[in-house]
Amino acid sequence: MINEIIKEFDQKGKLSSETIEKVYKTDNQLALIDYLKGQPNREMAIYLLKDAILKREDKDYPFGFEDLMFASLLVAIHKNPEDSLLIWKAKTVDFDTYCGHDIQLIAGGGVNETLTFLKNCESKEAKDAYEYFCDCIKAGDFDDIETYFSERPWFL
Repeated sequence: MINEIIKEFDQKGKLSSETIEKVYKTDNQLALIDYLKGQPNREMAIYLLKDAILKREDKDYPFGFEDLMFASLLVAIHKNPEDSLLIWKAKTVDFDTYCGHDIQLIAGGGVNETLTFLKNCESKEAKDAYEYFCDCIKAGDFDDIETYFSERPWFL
């Protein structure tokens, strides 16, 4: 199934709604995480997260909180600090996600690297993310970040 998903994205640059529904089935989620850890496809991960954010913003569309975190994880495992702002957007899409979306996902590119990236950005979103991130560092939220990314996600 995962190879079909990857092939469709590689050929079309997008995924059909039917394929996206298949992505969010637990067995496919776990397989896609494993696949992307070994064969990165950041473009597809970003595509899925942007799609997830749009769905979560649509109050008439029943898009799950855990699915938004899954899409964030797909981006985070690519370890690019620049992706922290897109993941921050996912975290702040609504009150529930702000409260429950794991801050660790924003640090996929490394805690220090993400901190530096956010500090050097000039947007309001980056400043907000930076301040929140600093508070989370002080609270110890990143003390075991390696374990967070190496174990099965709690939300799957």
